[in-house]
Amino acid sequence: MNKNHQVKEERLPNGDGSFLTEETLKGFSDSVSDLSGRIKFASTEAAEKSIGFVKKYPIHSTLGAALIGFFIGSLSQKSK
Repeated sequence: MNKNHQVKEERLPNGDGSFLTEETLKGFSDSVSDLSGRIKFASTEAAEKSIGFVKKYPIHSTLGAALIGFFIGSLSQKSK
């Protein structure tokens, strides 16, 4: 094996003259994965809270949804 052999790091152009290394891309990928997990957890928690609210206050929830639907319907009729 040649002693002068060096492992060349893969670099991708960034568009502004700099380069993204594989390590930078891995860090970015890990950050996006972490953010995705946190968003999934938060949305699941919000859905569970809203289901709990509807179970606790079924009549209020139904009236509120009907009222919101009525206002959206009346606004869409006025715009025609």
